[in-house]
Amino acid sequence: MKLAFACPYYGPTQPSVGEMQRANVMNAAAAGHEWVDDYSTSGLQHRNACDTMAGRAAKDDRIDAVFWTEHDVILPPDAVQQLITALEEAPEADAVSGIVFRRCPPYNPMVAFEGTLDLDDYERMKTHENPSVRRVVETMTFEQMGGRMLTPLNNITTTNPPAPCATASMGCVLFRRRAFEALVGRHDLFAVDELGHFSIDNAFFTRFRDQGLKLYFTAKILCGHLSGDPEIIGWQHWHKHITGVHSKAALKKTEALRQASPESRVYGELTRLADKYRSDKGTADHSEASGWQGWVHNSAAFHFLFRSPISAATRAALVRSRSFSAIPSRISVVLRPHWSRSRSFVSNRRALASTCMSREASTPRMASRSFDNM
Repeated sequence: MKLAFACPYYGPTQPSVGEMQRANVMNAAAAGHEWVDDYSTSGLQHRNACDTMAGRAAKDDRIDAVFWTEHDVILPPDAVQQLITALEEAPEADAVSGIVFRRCPPYNPMVAFEGTLDLDDYERMKTHENPSVRRVVETMTFEQMGGRMLTPLNNITTTNPPAPCATASMGCVLFRRRAFEALVGRHDLFAVDELGHFSIDNAFFTRFRDQGLKLYFTAKILCGHLSGDPEIIGWQHWHKHITGVHSKAALKKTEALRQASPESRVYGELTRLADKYRSDKGTADHSEASGWQGWVHNSAAFHFLFRSPISAATRAALVRSRSFSAIPSRISVVLRPHWSRSRSFVSNRRALASTCMSREASTPRMASRSFDNM
């Protein structure tokens, strides 16, 4: 395929950007593709730069396609080759885009689809916490919103084939030359949205779509986007943000369930159930609304399961015989499966005997002799 390179350099460019651009040029050439020209500009205002490059592409009959990128996008080294493959897999597409991630929260992929908006959603937007959303509703009627609604990409599967979309980022796109032939002559091609609601990229691809042209995207190309730090914003940032949103929503739901179900308000409910059933399973009598189904508490309270029965048995023996002679055998019977060979158990028995001995001070020597013989 015969290609032209296009990038509007209208601001400072990090070395990493140029390195990956050169890598793509060389890798595509090594794969047998020919670079015919470079339409890139430097120092021009963005709209003028884009108009200039688009005009040159429309008139250049030497090329088959134009690879278009931006000066703040970090490309994978094989982005151009992947775009060419995607364009070959979707011959009806006039352009194919990779995925660039937004530089600010929620760091979402800059790919969107045509969507619909019902009246209830429109009314809820009037009281949305985001002032930008409220401003959109203040300046657009429901009918206008319904016709211009965009639904962002919310799931990325890198093995999927190229798929149609409504808008994308201009940071990694391969245009067929016929697209610029159809667009040339539009004075507003790269103008900002008249209402200020769409980005320049979304406004461009809206006009692209109005012209009857088809845009596809491929999830096999995930680009980085330089922030002002400069930090490279990529899929990791989006994943982290989404994970945080889901975690907060899950915590909010769990808290609501705890408030609605008194028996599940505290995590200690699991311990109570483990004690009740003499088991490490804490889910035996959870209600469906408790929010704790499937949870397992891996340990039960030692005091209630072991020490309390031992103490009760010991006190009963003291009351009956006024003697400590029965204590060692009684304790050993209760705990031998777990503790009879443990040194710590001996000290526990001595501590327990000391506690009981202090309460029965009339027979201290008998207690001492009994434990010395253990």
